[in-house]
Amino acid sequence: MKDSELKSKLEKALASVNNITGVDGTLVVDNQGEILYSNISYKDVDLFGSMANIISSSSEKLLDLSKEGQIERVLVESVRGKALFLSLIKAHLVVLTNIKANIGMVILSSKKSANFIKEMKEIRDIPDYVEVEPIPEPVAEIKVDLKAEPEPSEELKLEEEITVPPVKEVEREIIEARNESKVSKSPSRATADYLKDQTDTEILASQKSFESSEEIKKPPEIDVVEKLDIKGPSKESEDLKPPKMEIPVIKPPLSFPPLPESVSIPENLEEKSRLITDIYESVLLAMSIGASKIMGTAPARGMLKNSIPYEDCPELLDDVDVRSNSALQFDVIRENLEKFPLEERTEKTIDDFTIIISAITDKYGRVMGYDAFRGMIRPEFKKIYDSFGPAMEELGIKEKIHPELRKLLVS
Repeated sequence: MKDSELKSKLEKALASVNNITGVDGTLVVDNQGEILYSNISYKDVDLFGSMANIISSSSEKLLDLSKEGQIERVLVESVRGKALFLSLIKAHLVVLTNIKANIGMVILSSKKSANFIKEMKEIRDIPDYVEVEPIPEPVAEIKVDLKAEPEPSEELKLEEEITVPPVKEVEREIIEARNESKVSKSPSRATADYLKDQTDTEILASQKSFESSEEIKKPPEIDVVEKLDIKGPSKESEDLKPPKMEIPVIKPPLSFPPLPESVSIPENLEEKSRLITDIYESVLLAMSIGASKIMGTAPARGMLKNSIPYEDCPELLDDVDVRSNSALQFDVIRENLEKFPLEERTEKTIDDFTIIISAITDKYGRVMGYDAFRGMIRPEFKKIYDSFGPAMEELGIKEKIHPELRKLLVS
């Protein structure tokens, strides 16, 4: 539960609903599946948060695809009662009733309470969990120095003796730089870091193409300048320009990167440990993508965060959090692994990741069902087995992985 003051406010806002005959309980859960208020006495009430997000987000997507308009509420009926789900923009209201309840009265009262709750400051201030990172500083600041009367054969030069090619060359080099950034990263390290590198490279290339820190004087009859339409800042704008501005960049959606066609197990212990980590990174990334497909990124992030067994693997999971795109911080995990003795690292890595994957899989299975979850991760797991299959079998990873996931690791 969050803050007791918010719980008290929500209890008062839902008093009229809870007093209706036949209402068994109410629950308010945020967009990550964390329960803000509940008077439901069921044993597994913590699972209600993630389930509410799955039902609401899936229904919303269905209505959106069918162009039936914006979702207002979802009513699930059973032989013993009903469950009502109402959207609070950044949260959800769940009302459980039995067969004695007047459902019309429940809907009317719940709608009034929902309209009041979603305007509460605490609800409106719930973060959207969009990860924003600053653009890294350029390695070298590019300054253009054009001569006033260049000879016809003379090329424009930069202060750091960087030749400015024709426009088509500039475009070609930028495209090549983007392609190089995609392939220069080792395929086996294809993760959230891989995605971040793509974005940062594109932004840096764009900055280098269009930014200039000195006044640019346009020489007569230079086609390159005319095509690039370079305009130098005035002296006044230079004085007003802030020293450094960090521009927020929203990371791209989570996607599964390319994997190597085949791998062999190295003799070197450090390289062997790195391969094992690459395999588990791909597996957990595929699981995050699958959960996001079913329930949306924010709820998937919340459920993953709540299912990580920090107590069982304290050394490996030290300071490890979940990114806003619902992927684990594997850069931190790799740093933690380097602290393990090299001769023990291979076995320790497999044992800890077996525990982590089992805990996460069990949570996903209880909330959305193993069949639905396997269906969502099947394409990614096929790619994983096509690439790492023989190595996973030889290292014992396939044998130890959760039985529900092992079913997907087939040729």
